[in-house]
Amino acid sequence: MFIPALKIIGTNYQDVPLYLSERESSFSTLILLFLSLSFILIAFARLSSRVMFLNIMEAMYKNKRISKIVQVSYPLNTLSSLLLMLNYIISMSALFFLTLQTFQPIVSQDILYMGLISALLVLFPWVAMFAIGFLTGEDEVMVENKINTIVFSHASGLVYSIILLIWTFNPQWSSIFVSIFLGFALMFAFYRLLRGFLSAFKKGVRWYYIILYLCTLEILPFILLYSFLV
Repeated sequence: MFIPALKIIGTNYQDVPLYLSERESSFSTLILLFLSLSFILIAFARLSSRVMFLNIMEAMYKNKRISKIVQVSYPLNTLSSLLLMLNYIISMSALFFLTLQTFQPIVSQDILYMGLISALLVLFPWVAMFAIGFLTGEDEVMVENKINTIVFSHASGLVYSIILLIWTFNPQWSSIFVSIFLGFALMFAFYRLLRGFLSAFKKGVRWYYIILYLCTLEILPFILLYSFLV
């Protein structure tokens, strides 16, 4: 009935779709889920302290007093700290997923591997430092580095959540956001390593031990990550 009617009125019915198809979404439902979960975690973490963001900025800025800061105003053994750690893993996983998706087609299940990689990037150095301190009896030397590992994951997770928010609703700028994400990731990694080196030198650690630590606990995870992705 519809086609003959179009013929009668002289409409070029070939340009009219005969079947309705679902319009493609400009963003992934999976990424939206991770984005929502990320900001929910941040909101619940902030309930414990209205000055949480200021405390994180203070811990990032004042390296000499970081041990005192986490004892007094920014304790790391709290539910808020755990939620921020989860936010880091979730936001970084989503950004890894979007980064890979920019260069090659991947499936939704790959985000599980991205989550595992994100967790290992922060947990592997921390557990390794704990083991080294336990085995050598020099746990005091590792304290500030372990604190920095957690604090930097909290701070970078907040930045990654903002990047994820903007990227999710502006997928046409994916190539730009890839550079922004990788730039911030390298900046946070370099700053954390620099603070760790300064702390180690002040405590009298020899430079060759620092190089050994750098190769085994910092560079090795990234080499494994590169091997996995390539």
